[in-house]
Amino acid sequence: MRFIGKYELNFALLSDTDGTVCRQYGTCEGDGMIDRSTIIIDEEGKITKVYTNVRPLGHAMKVLLCIE
Repeated sequence: MRFIGKYELNFALLSDTDGTVCRQYGTCEGDGMIDRSTIIIDEEGKITKVYTNVRPLGHAMKVLLCIE
């Protein structure tokens, strides 16, 4: 919650510490490690964009352009 407040985000973030969601979306790597991914879900719950193997540098701008 501090991260959301610090950056004044107006959307939810998910931290999948046990891998449940990554298995559901198929974003886990073969060795069971969690792949850094961003999944954009619209207001109706439909997946509109998936970014896998995310590298932090420059990624936020790609996401912002996608959701505008």
